[in-house]
Amino acid sequence: MSFWDSELGALTGNAEDAFSKSFGLIPDGTTALARILSFKNDSFGGDKTFKIEWLLLEGDFKGRHTFQKIKAFDQEPKVRHKALNMMVLLFKLFGVNKPSSGLPPTDDELVAFVNKS
Repeated sequence: MSFWDSELGALTGNAEDAFSKSFGLIPDGTTALARILSFKNDSFGGDKTFKIEWLLLEGDFKGRHTFQKIKAFDQEPKVRHKALNMMVLLFKLFGVNKPSSGLPPTDDELVAFVNKS
């Protein structure tokens, strides 16, 4: 099975399939232009994740750094499905080609996102 295959079905890359319902933005409903400062493989509590550092570029939170962990390796199918949808959404939004190898993106591949907004 490819890294990009989910046990729960097709990956859409749609925001509603990528975000947890209980996780809100800062504050709820607010959106702002942001730049990716770093996007790399990481480890969280012994589990592999992807970690993104964002810099908010406008609005009341301009200059604020936020961090996002994407649990694309999670053993829970629902968590992994949402995380993979988030990854597909990011590749679509930023116009970066998804790796064709079927393997998880490497740090060298994820650097294509850095400084994009």
